[in-house]
Amino acid sequence: MTRNQGVELDLGRALRTLAGGVAIAAAMPVVAAAAPAAAPAAALASSAAVPPGRGVTDATRGDTATDFHWTGHVDAHRWVRVRNLSGSIRVDRAPGADVEIRGHKRWRRGNPDDVRFAMSRTGPGDGDVLVCALWGDESRCDEHAYDSDSRHHHAHDDDVSVDFTVLLPAGVKVLAGTVNGEVQVEGVTEEVDASSVNGRVEAASSGGPVRASSVNGSVDARMGTIGAGSRLTLESVNGSVSVTLPADLRAEVDLTTTNGSVQSDFPIAVLGSLDRRHLHGTIGGAPGTAGGGTPELRIETVNGSIALRKGSA
Repeated sequence: MTRNQGVELDLGRALRTLAGGVAIAAAMPVVAAAAPAAAPAAALASSAAVPPGRGVTDATRGDTATDFHWTGHVDAHRWVRVRNLSGSIRVDRAPGADVEIRGHKRWRRGNPDDVRFAMSRTGPGDGDVLVCALWGDESRCDEHAYDSDSRHHHAHDDDVSVDFTVLLPAGVKVLAGTVNGEVQVEGVTEEVDASSVNGRVEAASSGGPVRASSVNGSVDARMGTIGAGSRLTLESVNGSVSVTLPADLRAEVDLTTTNGSVQSDFPIAVLGSLDRRHLHGTIGGAPGTAGGGTPELRIETVNGSIALRKGSA
């Protein structure tokens, strides 16, 4: 089993770490790769629900039931974190004041009992929620990382996947990270951290900030605010990156692509030399040293274009 704090990306200048905090058995090549096969549908088995507002297991053990369901209260400005190995994560606005998390296993081959759901309360005063889908007995996860014993997952006769749906009330922060699958976040009003290795990432918040990354997939991030002093990274290797920012943005930006173009709806005061694949400068009259609480925005990809879009003020 290999432990790591993330999937490392060589984007031409330095090794970066993806926000999702995923450990995988083999290094990911920085070359164009085929998209993973979609997980086939499976027959449903019995389901098990977690009692509302209570963690009945820690994030090193877990429940092997086909369905996972948790509903409970999370205070504003606290975190809900969902980590996955194979399958999608979709986040949307909750109709009420409680958080609701559902997980559903799908398979055609393999043993779904090899995958277990683990839930725990974490953070100061146990105010945060962590839910993980874990493959094999040796997999572990916590607030900071996902450690996967991926032998079961890479077997040719095992296609078990888990799809998560998360409903969040206003004011709750969310982290959604998977390895093989799409991540989609909508209806959120607070901070977002979204990542995949093989899959498209779409992450939007009427507040912010938003951090988003993929290896083999495009990234589309939208945020209403950034926050003074924020240092944001949005990146891919094989995929384009589009970022929509408030119209009154004032920030220092660094945009880099190897095989693609850079486009911006914002006028950028260029710092240094002008290069169509790398652009370093400021927006909205921000100082060029990222001091005084000026936000820093770094957007990178290898095979794909970069677009900065202007949202509402």
